[in-house]
Amino acid sequence: MKSRDVHSLVISVCLLLLTFLLWTPALAESETGLRAFRDIYSYSEGTFSDVPQDSWFAGGVRTVYNKGIMNGVDQERFAPGDTVTWAQAVTIAARLHAACHGNTVPHAAGEWYQSYLDYTGRTGLLPDTCPEPQELGTAEITRQELAALFRRVVSEDELPAVNDARPADMEQISTRFRTAVTDMYASGIFTGKEGGKFDPEGRITRAETATIITRLLCPAQRVSADHRIDPAMAAQTGTFLSGGGIAVTDGAVTYYIVSERHGVEETYSSDCTIVARGDDGSLREIYSCDENLGHLSVDAGGKLYVIAGQSTLLRIDPVSGAAESLYRSPTWLRVYTIYDGSIYIYEEAKTSTDSYNSLFRIGKLKQGRAEVLMDSIRWSAGLYIDDSLYCFNNKLYFLYGDKQIGSGMPEFYHYSLWSIDLDSGSREKVIDGADNQALFLNTVAYGGATIWFLGADAKEEHWFLRRASLVLPELVETVCELSEEEKKTHITLYANDGALYYQASGALKLWQVTPSGSFLELSSVSTPYVEYSTVTRQGIVLHALSNVYQLYNEQIEVSLPDGTRTNYLTFLGRPWLVRGTGILQAAYRERRWDAPAAAVGEVVVDITREYRTVDGDYAAELVVVNGLDTEAALGRIILDFTGEGVSLNRSFILGETLSAGARASYTFSVPAQILGSVADREDFTLSFTIYYSNP
Repeated sequence: MKSRDVHSLVISVCLLLLTFLLWTPALAESETGLRAFRDIYSYSEGTFSDVPQDSWFAGGVRTVYNKGIMNGVDQERFAPGDTVTWAQAVTIAARLHAACHGNTVPHAAGEWYQSYLDYTGRTGLLPDTCPEPQELGTAEITRQELAALFRRVVSEDELPAVNDARPADMEQISTRFRTAVTDMYASGIFTGKEGGKFDPEGRITRAETATIITRLLCPAQRVSADHRIDPAMAAQTGTFLSGGGIAVTDGAVTYYIVSERHGVEETYSSDCTIVARGDDGSLREIYSCDENLGHLSVDAGGKLYVIAGQSTLLRIDPVSGAAESLYRSPTWLRVYTIYDGSIYIYEEAKTSTDSYNSLFRIGKLKQGRAEVLMDSIRWSAGLYIDDSLYCFNNKLYFLYGDKQIGSGMPEFYHYSLWSIDLDSGSREKVIDGADNQALFLNTVAYGGATIWFLGADAKEEHWFLRRASLVLPELVETVCELSEEEKKTHITLYANDGALYYQASGALKLWQVTPSGSFLELSSVSTPYVEYSTVTRQGIVLHALSNVYQLYNEQIEVSLPDGTRTNYLTFLGRPWLVRGTGILQAAYRERRWDAPAAAVGEVVVDITREYRTVDGDYAAELVVVNGLDTEAALGRIILDFTGEGVSLNRSFILGETLSAGARASYTFSVPAQILGSVADREDFTLSFTIYYSNP
């Protein structure tokens, strides 16, 4: 070895020694267990040049840095890929154990790690494979040895099981370590590597160690899994709850609900269709009906579930399109969730002309009937249950307004997180919504055993994104403080495929929240009315209301993976769906009309696009511009089809008031059977007559 290499090595070793000797965790006086740790530093992006903000280990590095447990190897680098020695692991374990149990680590003469080695020996932390003291500084610790060392750091009740998966290479784990590895795996602190293998003899890096320590101290970040959650929906539960389930993915296919609302002869009708779109862009119509559809999900067998007509739960075979009615609510079926082969619902039980006096209930479906789990829920107290019904670890979680704020009507509540034990039926308050940490608990997202929610300080001057474990909810973590832009209502949180999404319609933004608490902007939304979104592999669907059947299709946009935007119906291959015509591609011509309102002296109509399907159906997208200097109350539009031997007109009601200079877009469709002979001709012309008045 050259002399300059030796000098470099000495400097590196000294820096590492300073890291472990001078970097001491922050402790809370009189607190023990996991509550003993407090943040004393403030990590910011760029603290370490080798820790990208979107890396899988960024959140772990941030936590151990803030709590004073691990520092960088120098002022700029964390060295995430460097392996950990026994001396370093023993030092960390001793400090963590002493903090959790209210102990101190007495000083001992000898190597820099001698005090910690003595402490771990006295407290029974050391596995019997620990090397001789003189070898600790160079010997690398294995994954199974670190699991055994860290297993003894905290008490039994702070390691509840949240992961029922099993390492694929369990038989390769040494019998002396198998119990410790099983416990750490079940508690979500250690996880498998590629192929679900634990890799017991593998070495552990500083990045992995930081992540493991973070999971140990912060239960909300532990990796959880419950095989009783339908695997097809386990990663999509957040998308299903928030926004009403407009789309759901199964393998290489994503299913979408398409709603067409159109008017013919002064009446309105509505058709809904479920469309399958492959990752290759292929399209197929699965199911169509004249009822509203919402809350779309899929099970492990590929069957689709959807609420039809706000009251009926259907199960649909995507191959044959056959639909089976599983349950029909006597009034209003708000939401459902499937767990361990059973279906749980939230529905209206008693209707009142005054919505505040309507009563709701939570039930479990048995042979087409609802077995009541919780009854007599007033509408205002259960307002957010339909965005929170979730099962994990044999408990059903939901939000419930259990503490009224003030008096009078309308009623306002603090919403708390409650659970129902699915075996005993007993109810328990999990997180108190009156606590300032969870002041805005009505905005939540779930991911495994983790719940995210909004909180504030006592004066509500500062808002925070927080998270907690469903099984250790008292250990609430602050992810980040929200900026003024991020606080703009309406706020939606949801988790999908392991990622957390945050949407503030008032800010016109959708963000993904990184593990380190940073907000990465994914997409902008067109108006404050776009309050929900659904993330799929094929694109982000941006929509307005929680139930898709309340939407006009032209209000829905899709942000594609390449960053471009398109209309929802264009994305699905057709500008509209007319029941019975199939999913065949429509032929259309585009006629852009961008005349400014100032150039228009009256209320006028023009075509922006018009379509003819292979079945002869006709549709047109129109723009109406109010060129007056006063409001215009739109009445009806008459479409006139004229040509040689052709004369046909159709009437559509608008019923909207446009302010001076404003414009509005509409889509109208006329089925081939109504067009008659016009359907076979291409030489007709189309003109419009609009009726309006000045209010």
